Amino acid sequence: MLGSMRVLALGVGIIFVLACPGGPPKDAEYSQVAVFVDLTEIQERGGITQLQDSALLENIFNLVASAGESRFNGGSLSFYTISDESIIRLRVSETLELGPRAENEKIRERDLRSFHQSIRARTEKLVEQMVDEAGQTTTEFIQNYQQSHIARPICDYLRTASQSIPGPNYLIIFSDLLENSSVYSFFGSHGDPLDALAGACSGVQGPLEIEYQVLQQELGPGAADLSSLQFEALQIWRMLFGELGLTENTGIISP
Repeated sequence: MLGSMRVLALGVGIIFVLACPGGPPKDAEYSQVAVFVDLTEIQERGGITQLQDSALLENIFNLVASAGESRFNGGSLSFYTISDESIIRLRVSETLELGPRAENEKIRERDLRSFHQSIRARTEKLVEQMVDEAGQTTTEFIQNYQQSHIARPICDYLRTASQSIPGPNYLIIFSDLLENSSVYSFFGSHGDPLDALAGACSGVQGPLEIEYQVLQQELGPGAADLSSLQFEALQIWRMLFGELGLTENTGIISP
């Protein structure tokens, strides 16, 4: 009788272990968020950027870990700057691993708070740095900004994203999208802009299951009216993203 009870207890124990594995729950989501910030846009608007909005930043952070979502969720959040170089430039990146099913709830809550505090501090410092960079007036700085490289950095990221792990993927772009480089210039190039941008994105393996949102900042006081060019550029990028399988979602974060 005692032996039977031991066998029964062992069986129950095995079932409990199998039912409660150490990994995260199957419905836990790992989100990948990439944020691109156009430095020339900050310069043209007198050092103002939408990322100075604390509530907007919080909406971005919540894409990885929100208090209202599963505490087991995780993800990566990366900020890139564009326009100062033709290559992709990663400035800040933070990762939150998926929460193990058996992890103590208090420990997980601590990890979530730590993630938010760390990424907020690093991002706010980055915003200050970007505003400072956009406010420089040296000849070398001005010469660098005679061109605006947008396509190559974004396309470089999409090549990497096509090889990433499954999960919710978000691409957020703070830019007027006015390419002005050897790839194409909305200020004077001839030819088809869609073909030019698609050429920069050659090698991107689609379709990409990525939701994207473009936030074009309002023009600064006294600036030339480029609204029609901005609208044209946005339509071209929408067509390109559509061909690559990306889905526009204007509600990813609140503007």
